This record gives sequence, C-alpha cells and structure tokens, in this order.
Amino acid sequence: MIIIDESNFYNGDANWASEIKIDENEKERLRNWAKVDGKYYYIKSNFNKYHEIMGQMIAESLNLDTAKYGLCKKDNYTYYMSPNFKKDNIEYKRVYDLYDNVDEIKSDKLLEDIIKMTALDLFMMQVDRTGYNYLIDNTNNRLAPLYDYSCSYFANSNSYTHYNNYLFNIFLNNKLSLGEFKDKYEKIEDYIEIINDTNYLKLLKEELGKYDVKLDSSNERFYMDKINEGKKIINKIYRA
Repeated sequence: MIIIDESNFYNGDANWASEIKIDENEKERLRNWAKVDGKYYYIKSNFNKYHEIMGQMIAESLNLDTAKYGLCKKDNYTYYMSPNFKKDNIEYKRVYDLYDNVDEIKSDKLLEDIIKMTALDLFMMQVDRTGYNYLIDNTNNRLAPLYDYSCSYFANSNSYTHYNNYLFNIFLNNKLSLGEFKDKYEKIEDYIEIINDTNYLKLLKEELGKYDVKLDSSNERFYMDKINEGKKIINKIYRA
C-alpha cells in the first residue's frame, strides 16, 4: 500500500490546477490533491467503509467508465487515492452547462450512460448525484468517468423516497412514476439484471485483498444488508 505524507499534498503551486484540469467549482478542493511519483491523485477519507470501491466495481460491471479507487496510508490511517482521469484532448462539462433535462439528450450513448448511472445509484441508495457530482465528456458525448460514491446507503427500501439527480428524480413511492420510467427507458432492466446477478460482496473482498485488507465482520454484515436493500429498491421497478 502506498504511503503518503504532507509533502505529497498541494503546496500552493499555481500550475497544479491547470495540470489537473480542474474547473472553478473544484479549486476549493485543491488541498485534497497529492502528487506521487509525478502523478496526481485525489485523496479522500475512508471512514472505515469502502463505498468508493464498491461503486467502482458496480460501474465496471455495467461497463460504465469510472474513476479508479485504491487505498493508501497517511499517519497510519487508510485513505482513498484516485488517479486524475482527465485527459488533455477531452472537453469536460458540467451537466447543467449542457442540459436542463434528460429529454434534451440526443446522443444514444450518453443517454445509455445516464441510465446505467441511474441503475447504479438506485442500487447504492445514492442521495447526492447533483449536477456537481458527475461530468460529461463533451468531446465524445459520453459520461466522463463516474466518481464520488460516498453519499450512498443512507436509507432503506421502506424509507428511501427518491433518486436525486440533476436531470430527473425517480420517486420510488409512486409506482406510476416508476412504471412510466421503465416504459420510457427499457434498457434499465438489462442493467438491473446484471446487478442482480453479480456478487459484489465477493468482488469487494477480492479487491481489498490486493491491499492485504480483510473485510471485518461488521462491514461484511453492513454491505450484505445494504446489497439486499438495494436489490429491493431496484426490483420495485419490475413491480411498478
């Protein structure tokens, strides 16, 4: 596991922002960036949970481009470290700079990405997929690698009432709305089927094993329960 310290973090160098390709919304987070062996990484707290790694694995199972989350150590605490995914030849835009609602999207590939993200976030009980928490690759009309899965697992299948996204909300306590969504975006059923058929707990254990980290019993129960809750939520779409 990579060990980092304060010498790796942003030190006020004005070149970092342009080299990382961050916009004005992200400049306040420059102090979360570190440089290791000449490469930039975003560092964020782990809080003894593995939501970011779980989100990455779900995205990969759906063939959805995603930031890559690994683990590092600082002051004997475990943190996430994610390499900068932005490329010089790609124009990245905030969703609200391009669209006011999902019906404005004319690119089939971008819409497919959005629906995959919807299936993922429903499954993870994501409550913070605002217009600030994903980017669009405007060069290729696709989602940029998805990131920030930390605001997940905040509710259960009984109390969770909506999926929060800048482009639309799906109200899970309104079967008519869900039925209309399913009829309009039929491909979501394919993604739900992939989610139902994938053993994410096993994948999480394998991923943590790369860092010699063992999933403790309390976290294993936590993710087992949340995976089951997530499946209840997305299966409401079938019953709508």
